[in-house]
Amino acid sequence: NATVGKADYRRQLVTNQSARCLSAYLYSAAGCGESTTDLAWDGHGLIVDYGNILAESTRYTPTDQLITADLDLLRLHQERMRQNTFAQACFHHQRELETFDTVRMAPLKDPRPCPRVQPVPTRFPYVPGASDQRDERCAEVFNIQVQGLATRLRATGLKTLVLGVSGGLDSTHALLVCC
Repeated sequence: NATVGKADYRRQLVTNQSARCLSAYLYSAAGCGESTTDLAWDGHGLIVDYGNILAESTRYTPTDQLITADLDLLRLHQERMRQNTFAQACFHHQRELETFDTVRMAPLKDPRPCPRVQPVPTRFPYVPGASDQRDERCAEVFNIQVQGLATRLRATGLKTLVLGVSGGLDSTHALLVCC
């Protein structure tokens, strides 16, 4: 049922669950005309992929709606394979795939033009658009590199570090990490 502030709460809930579970989350609420009681329904629909809202319906419309989005299921699969918590599921998934029957089909000849991928892929998908988030991400990457180098130096027992600096961007960045 619809209550004040519930849509924002729902957006947070669905995006957080999708990100936490490394999954796509499709949400559809009852809409106008789906109840004869005194409750109000907003018909809210969401398509969320890995914590990102790809499509959202307009709430409180008098007619049915359809929202669509392209989900990158292969990316979700790859992300899950990188997480230790999904390791057992990975082996189970492989066994399940081996039981599938493969049916070969000729490509469909559809006269309609191929729909444009939605959402349109961004030029730099791993770089946040907001400057404060981008600064935080860059600082995190830098600190990971510093920590990795420090850990490696401790593990090898090296007391000195030799770095050749050419003046280019890569060696300048390496120098900053070493400092």
